[in-house]
Amino acid sequence: MNQASLAKFEDRVNAGGVLAYNETLIHTPPKRGDVRIVRIPANEIAAELGNPQVANMVAAGGLITALGVISPDSLFKGLTRELPKARHHLIPLNEEAIRRGMEVVRANMKGAGG
Repeated sequence: MNQASLAKFEDRVNAGGVLAYNETLIHTPPKRGDVRIVRIPANEIAAELGNPQVANMVAAGGLITALGVISPDSLFKGLTRELPKARHHLIPLNEEAIRRGMEVVRANMKGAGG
């Protein structure tokens, strides 16, 4: 999500909901006080991992941590099930990206008293 998309869609999140955003791309963060805001530096972490294409996996790891509705193991199993066999060599990279997203959100939650 870029800054323009955040401006366009921010108001669609219901009060009490979760608004997660890619901190790498959004320079003016959301200001709402009626939603839980989750910062995920997805592109930054993906670049650190050497592959910008895993930014979505970083975000997925952050989201499952923030929402608590799916276990990491379920997400990892889904990678194996859904990725074509020719891409299975990318599973370790995707799993690491998911873990990094989880870690950054956990650290942010602790820093916010959560």
